[in-house]
This record gives sequence, C-alpha cells and structure tokens, in this order.
Amino acid sequence: MTNKLEVNELKNNHNAIVKYAKSQDIMQRFADIMGDKNARAYVSSVLIAVGQSPDLQECTPQSIVVSAMRAATLKLSCDPATKQAHIVPFGKKGSKNRRAQFIIGYKGIYDMAVRTGKYRYINDMPIYEGEIVTEDRMTGMHSLSGMRSGDGVIGYFLYFEMLNGFKKTFYMTHEEMLAHAMEYSPSWDAFKSKFYPGSAWADEFVKMGCKTVIRLGLGRYGYFDPYDVAAITLEPSEENDTLIAELESEMPTVEDVTEGVYESESTEEKLIESLGFEKEEPVHDTMWALQMCLPDGRALGFVDVEELKRLTGEGDMAEAITIAINYKQMGGKQ
Repeated sequence: MTNKLEVNELKNNHNAIVKYAKSQDIMQRFADIMGDKNARAYVSSVLIAVGQSPDLQECTPQSIVVSAMRAATLKLSCDPATKQAHIVPFGKKGSKNRRAQFIIGYKGIYDMAVRTGKYRYINDMPIYEGEIVTEDRMTGMHSLSGMRSGDGVIGYFLYFEMLNGFKKTFYMTHEEMLAHAMEYSPSWDAFKSKFYPGSAWADEFVKMGCKTVIRLGLGRYGYFDPYDVAAITLEPSEENDTLIAELESEMPTVEDVTEGVYESESTEEKLIESLGFEKEEPVHDTMWALQMCLPDGRALGFVDVEELKRLTGEGDMAEAITIAINYKQMGGKQ
C-alpha cells in the first residue's frame, strides 16, 4: 500500500509540474526570453527530462522552472543528452519539497567559449600517475613530461590559445580538486565525509574534475561574453542559494498560475515549413515529424508516441514538431 501511495504522490507531483510549466504565466516568461516558437519546444524538452527522472518529480515546480529559465537565458539546453545544462535535484530522496538547481555542464561551458569566436584551441585532460607537470614561475605556463605508468589520476590540466595569440595553462592537483569539491559541492556529506551516492562527484569524479578545471581556467584567464561570465564563475554557496531561493519565492504558486493552454502564434503548417520540408498533405503521424529530422526518431530516447504525450503533457502535432525543431537545431545528436 505504501508503495502505491508513493507512486500516486509522485504522479500527482509530476502532473503539478507539467501544469505549472505549461501555464500561460510561465510560458509567457519563457517566450519573453527566447521567443514564442522556441519557448514551447524548450519547455517540452524540460518536461521530458523531468518525466524521465523520479527524483526531479519530487522537486518543487518553482525550482524546476527557475533552473530551466537560468539555462534558457544562457541559450543552453536542459536535455541530458546535450550535456549543456542540467537540472539537478537536491535534498533527501523521498522528502517533500525537494529543490532542483541549475548546473552548467561540460559541453555548455565548452560551447559558450567556442561561440565567442575567440579561441583557437581548448584542451583539458586528466594527468595520470607517472606524468609530471612543471610550472614556469616566470611565465606561469605549465609543461607536461614523463610517461603514464598507471591508471590513477593525480591532477587536471587545461591549455587554451586564443586567436589574438594569448595562451594559458591551468593545473589543479587531485587533492586541490577534492578540496574544491568538498567546499563548494552541495553533494558533499560533511557528516559522513563522502559524496552522496549517485551524485556526479561520487560516480564520475574524473569527468567532474575536467569540467571544473575548464570552468575555472577559462573563467579566470579566458574570455566569455559578458552576459555569460556570471554563470561560468558562479560557485554554489550559501549566498547564491539565498539568491536562488529569492528568485523561486518571486515565482507564482501552482495555485496562482493562470490555467489554460498557452496561445502560441505558431501553427502546424508554419512549424512544418520551418523544418525545411515540403509536404502537400497534412501530417497525420507524429513520428513522421520526428523521423524527418532525426534518424529513426530516436533522438528523444524513445519511439513511443504515447510516452511522448505523457512526458510533455500535451500530445498535439504542433508540439511534437516543435520538439523536433529543437533537436534539429542542435544537430540531432544524442
């Protein structure tokens, strides 16, 4: 009986999140950020991520929407397949009113740097046992020597060069990386002196180390568009948590949002035209729209039309095509 009650509660939570995100008030906020057509596709991709994560379904609708809006303002996708930005649940599993937070991904940092058009090379790598990193105290540049002798990672290295000739290296030892993660990551359990099971730092420490070294190195010495700098250099902290909590408190409650479907200016015909295809007859098959953009329609991680409807909370043809457009613009890659 308990399990059935938990499942029903999770389903109700998911439905509340879908209703909240699809409300006129929230959709209008996303439309103000990224335009009418893109807003619908973006919110749908967020709901797909939520629908596939029971942990996110335990989070408050406000925290999920605020996280998604922060990613949208940086023009980053929250779809886990893109690895640009992540909506990550925090708080004890199974507890009520868990909160989600926006975490920029490795690919998001890299893409934000590349789109400035100012970099010639960006390369980050783990340093293994046997390899030696030496710093020139005069120039601040690091050199790599020695031969790898084991699988243990002893540090994290970044090299970048800009088109104007400026070049820089940045290095952190494994101990420095661990200390950084312990200080700033919400997933560190100080009482048990370990990262929470299932967290990124617990399961993929090396990948998180590479992401951190590129974020800190480019954030300190490289170049990002001024609007993006805050997101790159932002560290989780009590002050920032308070700021995010204030943003969430300013959002309307689930009860206050305007009910009803957001009225989009996009029509099915306009959406099909924006895909770049010509079709004289009306589209009757949802999967046709997806398959025309993506091989086998597999970019969403499934081919079940009913599942698509359940996750997005709206199964109309125009909605399916807007999702397809969103993925097509990202190259149709998983």
